[in-house]
Amino acid sequence: MRASLLLPVLLAGSWLNAPAARAQTSTADTLTWGSLSVDYSLLHRARQTAELPLVAPSTGLFTVLTPTNTAFDQLPAGTLDELLLPINREPLRQLLNYHILVGRHDLATVTTGQRLPTLQGQTVQVQRQGNRIFLQDAQGHRIEVQPTPQTKTNGLRYSVQGVLLPSE
Repeated sequence: MRASLLLPVLLAGSWLNAPAARAQTSTADTLTWGSLSVDYSLLHRARQTAELPLVAPSTGLFTVLTPTNTAFDQLPAGTLDELLLPINREPLRQLLNYHILVGRHDLATVTTGQRLPTLQGQTVQVQRQGNRIFLQDAQGHRIEVQPTPQTKTNGLRYSVQGVLLPSE
């Protein structure tokens, strides 16, 4: 499936466009896209290609869902390679901004069926199975969220085991 068909083109919101996003400097207690470990190298490559800052804006609260390399490997063959082309920078921003929830959401307290707004402009839906937490994207795919977030002054960051896809 071609990435240009997977993702919308209009940018609803972005860390790039948020107030103070460009001027923000990284500190140990500020929300970022996540660890620079090898487990997240594809996420950071995508973030750099999309020209999104590493650090969240200084205003507002966010919940960042950080897909691991294994999550990106689950995309249909060729999808990530196509998204990483410079011509697809805007669809890639859409995809990454779909992984940023507006507000600080402790996923341990959300309920099944609850819809959470993303910075991209669409929502994801919460599903619970016992103690396990899943998010369903606009295309009906479910990804599991690791239960323990990293807490920062301006939000939370969760590792996720899949890539969320906004509606086409």
